[in-house]
Amino acid sequence: MGALAALLALNFPRGRQFLGDTGSLALGTLFAILGIHLLAVQSPNHLLFAFAYPIVDVLMVMTIRKANGRSLGEGDRNHFHHQWLDLLPGRPLAAWSLTLLPAFGCMQVLQAYPGHRVIAWAGFAWLVVAATWFFRRSLEPKAETRSGRVKAPRTGAALEETGR
Repeated sequence: MGALAALLALNFPRGRQFLGDTGSLALGTLFAILGIHLLAVQSPNHLLFAFAYPIVDVLMVMTIRKANGRSLGEGDRNHFHHQWLDLLPGRPLAAWSLTLLPAFGCMQVLQAYPGHRVIAWAGFAWLVVAATWFFRRSLEPKAETRSGRVKAPRTGAALEETGR
């Protein structure tokens, strides 16, 4: 936990240091062990909801990479947080909110108040819809800008507004 706190301190507010494969695998193993210890004993379904966000995120990234003919081990910006940051440039708080709300919703399955399961299923549905949308968006042809950055082409209404 101390190493994770140091990593967070080094990366706030913008990420400069990254875990890499070894660090992310160690962190994933730690969360899996804690999750099994705390949640799976009571109900294995709770563990699946608690890890719904990373499971759907990894499946989405793998599907996008395979669909684009890229190696699964090749890094890119296809994770949920990257997708939202690219979609909402200059609005990092909105992007992070849209990233974390479905994860928070899924975690509500661990609560005992009325309606907690509905919120958990709504969070899971949000993840699936967002993953499907980002997958379809990743298959659209991309155009290069003058700065060399790649962006998705404008569609329908945006093209009519500019008169193109």
